[in-house]
Amino acid sequence: MENEEEDEKEIEKMKNEEKDEKKEMENEEKDEKEIEKEMKNEEEAEKDIDNEKNEEEDKKDEDKKVEEEDEKNEEEDEKKEMEKEMEDEKKEEGTAVFSSWGENPHCCDGNKENFGGSSRYSSTTHSKLRDMLLDWNKVLLCVLLLTAVIVLCVTLTQERQQFITKNENLTNEREQLTLKITNLTNEREQLILKNTNLTNEREQLILKNTNLTNELRICVGWTCYQSSFYYMSKEKKNWTESRRYCTERGADLIIINNREEKDFIHNMSGNAVFYIGLTDSEVEGRWKWADGSTLTPGVSFWASGDPNGGQVGVEEDCVVTVAVPPPEWGDRVGWLDVACDKTYQWICEKRISQFILP
Repeated sequence: MENEEEDEKEIEKMKNEEKDEKKEMENEEKDEKEIEKEMKNEEEAEKDIDNEKNEEEDKKDEDKKVEEEDEKNEEEDEKKEMEKEMEDEKKEEGTAVFSSWGENPHCCDGNKENFGGSSRYSSTTHSKLRDMLLDWNKVLLCVLLLTAVIVLCVTLTQERQQFITKNENLTNEREQLTLKITNLTNEREQLILKNTNLTNEREQLILKNTNLTNELRICVGWTCYQSSFYYMSKEKKNWTESRRYCTERGADLIIINNREEKDFIHNMSGNAVFYIGLTDSEVEGRWKWADGSTLTPGVSFWASGDPNGGQVGVEEDCVVTVAVPPPEWGDRVGWLDVACDKTYQWICEKRISQFILP
């Protein structure tokens, strides 16, 4: 009964361990789902970063195009203004000359050549000034464009470095999450294997407990002494049927190994005669126990005058134990060889070690 209670406690303990392992597996599955969710969020964040980068590049391209168009328009407007100013100056010079001719028609008769020379000089000067202004405008535009390009390059370099750093951080986090998932998967597999082993052990314990319970039920009415259970029959059978009765219950006819066990049986026997598991049916005079072991000469408790081999024509190959002999047997106490077909009570023995499964 104590063994049965211990087995039940072990089974309850294993059930609790199984519950704890199931909880651990559920927590691991939740962690895996959270990790997958984090990885998805990181991938979406990377996509958002790429989209923002593309949008910024598109915006910069558009701004650059707009700036180029504005610069072209400004250059065209400046050219138009300069051409207009030159035309106005020419008109003013022509008007002044003609007015001077009208006031003094003879003043320029001898100086027509000088007048022509002055006109040419003025046209050349304006042409040079215009070219200088255009050159200065070009230089200024080049300086502005170069400055804008430098600023844009510096900005793009900084943003690119930031994106690279962020991408490296995300890659490292992703690798750490992947390693964590791998470790969790390995732990989960180990827990599954451990759970499987515990389940098998639990089933074995249940089977062992069931067998032990059945064995104990069969052993109701048996007597326990030292390391064995003993059953003393009330009915009578011959030696072969008596042994069959014992073997059908996982036991065998008693094997007496020492004086203490012999005294125990002697005290329990009363005035009954019991078969024991000793016979020389195979070889006359070579006594063997039911398990095939040979009788030890120093551990034998024969009655006076036994074994005597029986009468002529009657083989006495089996053994009974007698504590209180019947009148016809006189004072013969101990072991007596008898014919195996005679009916007596019997004693079954089953060792406690037989109740334990291998």
